[in-house]
Amino acid sequence: MFGWLLVSIGLGLCAAGGWLMALGGSWYYLLAGAAFLLTGMLLMALNPLALWVFAALVAATLAWALWESGLDWWPLAARGDVLFVLGICLLIPPINKPLFTPQAADGQVAGRSASARGGAWVLGIALVAFAGVSVTAMLRDAHGIRASGTSLAASTPASTLPAMATGAFAAVAEGVAAGQPPMPDGEWHAYGRTSYGQRYSPLDQITPANVSGLELAWKYQTGDLRGRPGDPVETTFEVTPLKVGNRLFLCTPHQSVIALDATTGAEVWRYNPQIQGKLALQHLTCRGLSYQPPASPPGPVAANVATAAEPAKAPVARNLSGQAVNETGAATTSSAAAATGAQSASACAARLFMPTSDGRLIALNPDTGAVCTRFGRQGELDLWANMPNPKLGAYYSTSPVVLTRRLIIVGGTVLDNVSTKEQSGVIRAYDIDTGTLVWNWDSGNPQATAPIAPGQTYTVNSPNSWSVSSVDEALGMVYVPLGNQPPDQWGGNRSPSVEKYSSAVVALDLATGKVALAFSNRSP
Repeated sequence: MFGWLLVSIGLGLCAAGGWLMALGGSWYYLLAGAAFLLTGMLLMALNPLALWVFAALVAATLAWALWESGLDWWPLAARGDVLFVLGICLLIPPINKPLFTPQAADGQVAGRSASARGGAWVLGIALVAFAGVSVTAMLRDAHGIRASGTSLAASTPASTLPAMATGAFAAVAEGVAAGQPPMPDGEWHAYGRTSYGQRYSPLDQITPANVSGLELAWKYQTGDLRGRPGDPVETTFEVTPLKVGNRLFLCTPHQSVIALDATTGAEVWRYNPQIQGKLALQHLTCRGLSYQPPASPPGPVAANVATAAEPAKAPVARNLSGQAVNETGAATTSSAAAATGAQSASACAARLFMPTSDGRLIALNPDTGAVCTRFGRQGELDLWANMPNPKLGAYYSTSPVVLTRRLIIVGGTVLDNVSTKEQSGVIRAYDIDTGTLVWNWDSGNPQATAPIAPGQTYTVNSPNSWSVSSVDEALGMVYVPLGNQPPDQWGGNRSPSVEKYSSAVVALDLATGKVALAFSNRSP
């Protein structure tokens, strides 16, 4: 039976390998197919040479794989995984035992058994070599890039360094947009700390020498547990909290937004967006929120204070401006939002933006958790607007949106490998104050960046960006990482524009949404 399996594999490899060779591709698959055929026929003939032929195939495949891909684990695995498993099977006694005790005259038995033992040893050695090379490749980073050259300080004349330490260069080094105050060292205002996405903190009190002495200061349980009805397998807690003033802001997989006192870990407020409808989810997560700082230091906001009817000894926290707010007056219910009054609900000096799994983008007041109703339509944007094939849960932004001083830039995830008619991967920019659509860039129709007309839809199934973008306002560009058009692992039937932008990083002009440059890691 195993011999017939090897013959079948050999026939398939010979057919496909011959076609590939005719197209100018590798000869390996045709030759490997012939080796499979020969091994299978020898095995069915109870000839121990089957083990020798397969050992030679394993050794030749290892040499070919190293020549083609080097010590790179994934290419090595793709070239040798099935072959390795079949080689292990050939060493199992139920399969190779007939090779050691063939039906032959007494004088031939000893010779064939010795040949079988030798072939088994050689095949075993070849498989051990293959395993050793594979383990080595797994432990090695084949694509790591090490910095080379001299440092900025070493390569720059000393006379120019003081000038570089101020102005635009310093703003870039700190990740601060021009015209905005520098971020305090102990704060973290975006997923990558800044909209540049450097993920660098200048704090230096915790070092390799003292990190082992850290002690638990506080802990907080969000109460968000996986396993609710409708939860997909990929229900994951991946949030990067924001630190603004003495507040931590985070979101949970089931879309709750929570503000904590950074000193004590006490919950200040919690907001539930009330997810609408039954969702067709493949992923359920929230990687973070986006913070829009106030245009100028805000004055006292009386509406942030709890109503006079509440107890005088209620727990006290501080808002982002330093005023006292009542923790029990946080926006955990609809009545809390009403209690803050129309002023706090609509006129938000600063804002948090939260994308939801039902395809909305909600603006919240960081002080109270109330919805900023002057933004969009009563504090929300509908990300399903002009989207083809609407299906709640199939499209939403699992990652935080990226902000500039005047724009909110939104991408989104789609269902992987489910259909070839998924939603569009369009990148949209909205006015940060009003929520009005400013431009849209659709990789399936990359030239049409003016706001789409009512009643029209974006390109079906165009490559999407579920990850986090990076903004450089000084250069006037947003850098967007794109994935593949669904189904992700199949590269056929793609239009030229989709092919161009699949697995690419595109830089879009902040003013127009037009492509400034595009880089793809695919071979030309």
